Amino acid sequence: KTEWRETWRAVVDGIRLEQAAVQSSGAGMEPGPDAVLREGFWVWRPKLPVQPELVLTRSPYTGSDWQICVGAGCRPLGSYFPAVAPDQAITLKACD
Repeated sequence: KTEWRETWRAVVDGIRLEQAAVQSSGAGMEPGPDAVLREGFWVWRPKLPVQPELVLTRSPYTGSDWQICVGAGCRPLGSYFPAVAPDQAITLKACD
């Protein structure tokens, strides 16, 4: 019930997590040590190496799907992959 946001960028060797933001802390959702409060979200830059892929597990129990935002528009992950069941994982990778 607490919104968590992540900003990822495709780079030459994979994808890089550039920013994370959370509305409030909770079990497993603590802001980073350098987080600052901006417009109702604790925002920080996680220290994580470039990742080869990002696996998003969809769950029918959370009440909502992942939201993927590109530019100014956001859509549920399932709208990009309608053939994938709501309880399956989707792997995202950077393209050449």
